[in-house]
Amino acid sequence: QSKEHDLRRVNALLSQLVRALVLIPIAGDQSYLEGERQLGTPIITVDRPATDLVADTVMLANRSGMAEAVRALTAIGHRKIGFVSNPSEMYTLSERLAGYRQALMEAGVADTAPWERLDNDPSITPESQVRSLLDSSDPPTAIVTGNNRATMLARQSMDRTSSPTTYSRNESNSVPCPRISTGIVPSSSRSRANRDGRCLRDRNGGRIRTCQG
Repeated sequence: QSKEHDLRRVNALLSQLVRALVLIPIAGDQSYLEGERQLGTPIITVDRPATDLVADTVMLANRSGMAEAVRALTAIGHRKIGFVSNPSEMYTLSERLAGYRQALMEAGVADTAPWERLDNDPSITPESQVRSLLDSSDPPTAIVTGNNRATMLARQSMDRTSSPTTYSRNESNSVPCPRISTGIVPSSSRSRANRDGRCLRDRNGGRIRTCQG
């Protein structure tokens, strides 16, 4: 997505004279909102921090959540753990990648490159990424994925005995397959998001509009 795309969506909301803005940033620059902030409009970003803009942010435990999932695998003996993500440059996914690498480093695995499939090309599917891993000369014994979509699609290509794990946001996203487990964000993260939302409603007469780029 582009800054222009975000700007169109945000302007559509601001034209309705909203008193506050909750934004999931997509573009890499939110400086276009600085003027609105200077006018006193409260701005909160969700899921990832704003760039070139001072704003409160509510984020999930992306890095520690993924690290916990990988530690669960290293605890039962896995060391060759694959990581599949497309896209991979988004803030949330880069944080999950960092957590993956951190946990494997703790387990004594310094070089994870052979088991990483990081792409930013929508024409490359999670199935093909998983197949590339499984068909390599040194395939992983377990796979973690960057998001739920990747898990659901990658699961379709699983015909070996790997143990994929996904970092997920809530229990409803669990995949009904005994070889797949789901990491849950601590409830404190969700509670904080709910609390910040209530505070914003209190400050602005209950009027909040959300915008996802």
